[in-house]
Formats: sequence, C-alpha cells, structure tokens
Amino acid sequence: MIAYDQISVASPLKAFYHAHVVREMIAETGGEFQMSPNTQTDTDQNYDHVADVLHGERDDTIVSVGREPGALCIFRSCNSPHRTMRIMGVFVYEREPGVLGDPQVNETIYGQQVAVN
Repeated sequence: MIAYDQISVASPLKAFYHAHVVREMIAETGGEFQMSPNTQTDTDQNYDHVADVLHGERDDTIVSVGREPGALCIFRSCNSPHRTMRIMGVFVYEREPGVLGDPQVNETIYGQQVAVN
C-alpha cells in the first residue's frame, strides 16, 4: 500500500481518488481489510492452504489492515486470498479492454446484473 502523500499530483490514481463518485462511495465507510499474501502462484493455486485459511486454520498467515473512512485500498488480488468488512465498491482492471468475468462469479460479488454497458 502507498500513502496518499506519496502519490504524484499528476497521477491518474490521484484523479481517480478525487472523482466525485469515488469520494461519495468511500466517504462513510471504514473497516478492516485482511489477506493471506502470496498464498498462490500462476502455477500453484495451493488449494490446501487456501482451504485452511478459509476454515480459520492458518491465521498465522493473515495480515490485517484497518481502513479509516475515506481510505481507498488498491490491491492486486490474484495470488492472495482476501476479505474485507463494509465494502462499498469493487473496481477490477484487466490488461485488455472488453474482458468480462464469469457471470456466476460476477453475480456473487456484485449482485444481479441489471444492465451491460
């Protein structure tokens, strides 16, 4: 994670953070972000370890980060099981435009689809 004052004024990330819709979304939330860093790799999904994490049997690998209201946490999640309390929005990015996630996974995360943009 990086502190706000370490992000360049010219950074698109700072512009994103200050966008009205983003500020409204994160202004009233806070909570705790937890992850088990680098548990998986592109070649080894480490299912046994992930199952242990999900069942509370590997708390020694959990890192917890408290988030104040107004905090924006950007995190590369593909190799680290994670969870958060009081999430208000999920932003996903891909290397190529037009990539859509699995519809069942998307519905689980975002809720029922109402429109495709």
